[in-house]
Amino acid sequence: EMCIRDRTKTRYKEMLIEVVKELEVALNSIEPPKELVEEAGGDPSKVALKEQVVPAFISSKVEEVDVEEDTAEEQARKVAEKANKLSVEDADAKDRWSRYIGAVGIDAVAKQAKSSVFLSGAGGLGIEIAKNVVLSGCKEFVLHDTKLTCKNDLAAQFFLGEGDVGKNRATASASRLQQLNYYVKVTATTEPLSTQEDIKEMGLDKFAVVILTETDYEVQIMIDNYCRSHRVALVVADTRGALCKLINDFGDNFEVLDPDDEEPKECVIKEITNEENGLVTTVGQRHGFYEGDAVVIREVEGMEASGKIMMEGSKSINETLHVVKYVDPHKFRIGDTRKYTKYVRNGIAKQVKLKKNAKFKRLSEVYLSLIHICRCRRIERCRSRWSPYH
Repeated sequence: EMCIRDRTKTRYKEMLIEVVKELEVALNSIEPPKELVEEAGGDPSKVALKEQVVPAFISSKVEEVDVEEDTAEEQARKVAEKANKLSVEDADAKDRWSRYIGAVGIDAVAKQAKSSVFLSGAGGLGIEIAKNVVLSGCKEFVLHDTKLTCKNDLAAQFFLGEGDVGKNRATASASRLQQLNYYVKVTATTEPLSTQEDIKEMGLDKFAVVILTETDYEVQIMIDNYCRSHRVALVVADTRGALCKLINDFGDNFEVLDPDDEEPKECVIKEITNEENGLVTTVGQRHGFYEGDAVVIREVEGMEASGKIMMEGSKSINETLHVVKYVDPHKFRIGDTRKYTKYVRNGIAKQVKLKKNAKFKRLSEVYLSLIHICRCRRIERCRSRWSPYH
């Protein structure tokens, strides 16, 4: 960020040299392993990092660092080569996004790589969101803004500098965003977005996600209604000093693949009863299941199927799916188990993640509920202030 604001070609290299020198001091301050000290005849100084190692690296590598911004022609060429070609099947892409894939999963990354994102508001918050989305990768990213850069923007918008004052914030930032990731096609638009006609002309229905920052309430409501009718996810975010606002509207039937983003829980079974609502007792730690969770039973000895169940192909309770009815931290019920023989020993119950549908409130409903909450709290504060006088 400092380099962007300074706009000096040498500042980045100077900062690199400073950081490497700090690293050299830190490495030399670390006490070397005893084994290496013994190999060096008991003299720790012979094991420490030599002073000339890092400076030699600097002199040979820092000069090779490219601090020049790509020209418009170079950007166009790189975008033509890479944009819309991000694929999780590509070895280079897998290597570049390996940590991100490990965090959110390869399916989520693959879905994101095929999505287009629209963001309105290239201020401090907007550009931070834009930077993260472009770095993580998507098919296309459109940055929208109608405001011109002013001095105040330089305090938070790290892609703008002194030379950008008076220029549109989106167009001044788009080329620098593009350099973060050429697999993403980054474009800027300065068209107005304040009426129903503007929204239709902008073509928001072609995007998977629309993000609004620094947007008026009336415009937010119009865009929310439009996005809902076209099954487009909407995110509204804003900051006011230390306070912030984040509202999501993903529609009435949003499919959640993993409700809690945790590893499936499992527990060891101590006993399963034969009754209409079979009771499972676990061993050791709490089972960790909640009401409505789905579990599969495995490795149980006993509880063989008979009659109609046997004819349907299920030979035992093993590999059967059940819905949990919570009893206590060490017990839960799984439905009718009278169709099986008696439990003998062993067994594991493992949670199965099932898709769930979530219903989101309209943006107008969320704002109304927030107003109600604020009014109630204001009334309570007034009551608490006046109560000593009554």
